[in-house]
Amino acid sequence: MNGKPDPEPYLKGAAALHLPPQDCLVIEDAPSGVRAGKAAGSRVLGLRTTTADEIMLTAGADWVVNDLSSVHLLPASKPGQLSLDISTGEPPRLPKMR
Repeated sequence: MNGKPDPEPYLKGAAALHLPPQDCLVIEDAPSGVRAGKAAGSRVLGLRTTTADEIMLTAGADWVVNDLSSVHLLPASKPGQLSLDISTGEPPRLPKMR
């Protein structure tokens, strides 16, 4: 098995769950793991541990949070699906005005 930043661990995990990688959420605390999750085609939640937000976002993290207390499971609209609410603790980023 190849290690991170190779996407193989995440692709194998998705296959074991019988899910396409794009339907999986990767949770990572290192830039190499973020890159591996994105290379697998998944969305990535970065944990703010020892790496600055800018580095996690540059690596491809879709969100960066302090810990998993920022993630809440919500009722889904269809049976067999899950929905998550991810609170980053920051206001939404607005597009830059020209």
